Amino acid sequence: MKHFTRLFFLSIIALSGLTVNAQTYDMAVTELAITPSTSTGNVPVNANLFMIATITNAGTSIIPDQSTFDMHFIVDGDTLETINYIFNGALNPGAAALTSSSSFILTNPVPTDFCAAAIFTTLTDLDLTNNFICETGVNVGTAANVDLSADSIAIVAPNNIDSFDVDNGTETVPDMTELLAVFTNNGNVEYVSGYPISYIIKLGAQELNVSGTLQAPLLPGESTTRNITNDAIIPDSPQEVGTYDLCVIVNENDANSGNDTSCMAFSIIDTYIPPEPVGVAEVNTNDYSVTFTNDFIALSNVLSNLNASIIDMNGRVIATEMIVEDMRISTSTLNSGIYFLQTVNEKTGEVKMNKFSKF
Repeated sequence: MKHFTRLFFLSIIALSGLTVNAQTYDMAVTELAITPSTSTGNVPVNANLFMIATITNAGTSIIPDQSTFDMHFIVDGDTLETINYIFNGALNPGAAALTSSSSFILTNPVPTDFCAAAIFTTLTDLDLTNNFICETGVNVGTAANVDLSADSIAIVAPNNIDSFDVDNGTETVPDMTELLAVFTNNGNVEYVSGYPISYIIKLGAQELNVSGTLQAPLLPGESTTRNITNDAIIPDSPQEVGTYDLCVIVNENDANSGNDTSCMAFSIIDTYIPPEPVGVAEVNTNDYSVTFTNDFIALSNVLSNLNASIIDMNGRVIATEMIVEDMRISTSTLNSGIYFLQTVNEKTGEVKMNKFSKF
């Protein structure tokens, strides 16, 4: 990593200013926050951290749209990362914008220096002395406790998914378009405005990673409500009958993993009742006749003992029965699907297979 000192940094940006156009601007780094941290400035060890720097147009000229600058995030004199930013719209005099590092973790509980530096790459900076800011000797350790919990998740729109009736598969479960998730800060740290809170939305095999920016500080004991309307981070609605868990999972390193997940259950149903099937008989005048209904199999005219088996489409034997006289075999406990009735004549060894459906 490149080692930075304030003098070395100023020499770099001074040189950079000699190679660009004559129009001058003044961009300043006016604030630096290490988040999360306690109100007394303690930063947690082994937790997801971000450096959030405020850049301000300190000059009298409008910084034009699409202007670019490099943001250097520095920890103990070493560059953590450099991010190239592009202004999405002009920045008026006195206006400010937030920049953020990627997530990083500190594993050593020692006092630490944090710095942020901004360098124009397309413009000339009028005053280079305000492009650098530091927080020095910051306490990093276990005095800062991180515990962010997932409290709830709800489907806001549409409001008819729970107990939606697919009506024998002819109705399509609508797409979810709006979710609501609630998180609470149970630790003693503060999250500043601009913190990219990280969580996962899960439904079955679908796991969608989300990074939602806090629009206001999140203090100890406070909650934040995330209104989720981006289709890219909302799971697809299930189309099969069943009960499903929609979950939100905190994706932060914190002291208590027991409250990181919150789920809501909803069901997709099918109230379709098929008409009572008409029994279809397959007759063997030498052995027996068989009639299939949705609730039972009726065997009649049984002349010889039969070993009967019900077999599913995967070849598994579901039930067996010894048939010695006319009788019914219940199929009420079978799941919907296609099955076979196999009979073996105990006297002759003759095997017969009859296919039937269960609705």
